[in-house]
Amino acid sequence: MNFKNTDKALHFIAGMLTAALFSFYSVKLALIATLLVALAKEIYDAKNPEHTPDFLDAIVTVLGGMFTVLFF
Repeated sequence: MNFKNTDKALHFIAGMLTAALFSFYSVKLALIATLLVALAKEIYDAKNPEHTPDFLDAIVTVLGGMFTVLFF
């Protein structure tokens, strides 16, 4: 597995963990929190010269959150 695939897997897992943490309150909050975390990470990447923002990373993070609330 190359780094690009590993990076996407880590984003998916981060989305899952974020949604799992907030799903104890509500599914809606879990999804909103996951979206905000995904966007915040990409904004951080855009402002940090050592990082590269990737819109697909945000999508994969949100998909991880959606997977969690749908199947767990």
